[in-house]
Amino acid sequence: MNLNQIRNLNPTILEELEAMNEGILDMPEGTDLEQQLQILSDKMILAKKMLSLANKLKDPISKKKHRGRVMGILNKVRAALKAATAKLAAEDGSNIQ
Repeated sequence: MNLNQIRNLNPTILEELEAMNEGILDMPEGTDLEQQLQILSDKMILAKKMLSLANKLKDPISKKKHRGRVMGILNKVRAALKAATAKLAAEDGSNIQ
């Protein structure tokens, strides 16, 4: 399966990934911490779907390229989720990890 075939399967996910890649951790103005957590959770779900699609690529070079790109996004979102959770825990005075 090549990238064009994946685009035909789910063009929205690829468009969202490309938009996410430009500003992975950008948040709209005026979002509170709980809204940020929800946005980051949605981005994590999207990135996991993208990883699933990247794993279906037949061409090893494309597969490696896109998996690496998606893994980079996953790592950034994971780090942002961890930081936001820690910030929320500090605000609440609890020990959420």
